Amino acid sequence: MYHNKQWLSQKYYQEKLFFSDIAKICNVEPATILRWFKKLGLKARSPSERHMGEWNGRWKGGSYLIKHSKDRYIRMITKDGKRVVEHRLVLEKSLGRKLDKEETVHHLDGNSTNNDINNLLLLPSNSEHRRYETTLNNFAKQILFGKLKPYNHKQLLELFNQMLLKSGQDIST
Repeated sequence: MYHNKQWLSQKYYQEKLFFSDIAKICNVEPATILRWFKKLGLKARSPSERHMGEWNGRWKGGSYLIKHSKDRYIRMITKDGKRVVEHRLVLEKSLGRKLDKEETVHHLDGNSTNNDINNLLLLPSNSEHRRYETTLNNFAKQILFGKLKPYNHKQLLELFNQMLLKSGQDIST
């Protein structure tokens, strides 16, 4: 059985079994499976993949967070096995449609793990997201350093309302 590349590949990649599980099926040592794996030219999962999400022995399905990831987004595994960030799934479910590749999701409170629908803002593109972030940063600096002028407040509030209205949200003036 384990001499067959297709069979071994099926057990490891599709059925997501570990070498030890495959070895038990074949009544051999895990080292034998690893040796045949290499001999047949199959590639083993990296150490980080072996213990993350669905590859973890205690995995029960659902979401996971990569501890050392720069973006710190919660990831989900869809029914068809694709890995996607949770906030995009939440917005797609709320909108009742798939998001375009260009569309970007912004976390209003800055917490990338808070995927409550009320914390998510859909922006049409990455450039709009950068513009939003820049404006928000300027607004925050003006508030922090006490240089917020009354005319700036109205202008910035208008800009935010325009962006929020695109997503069906609004903030009070």
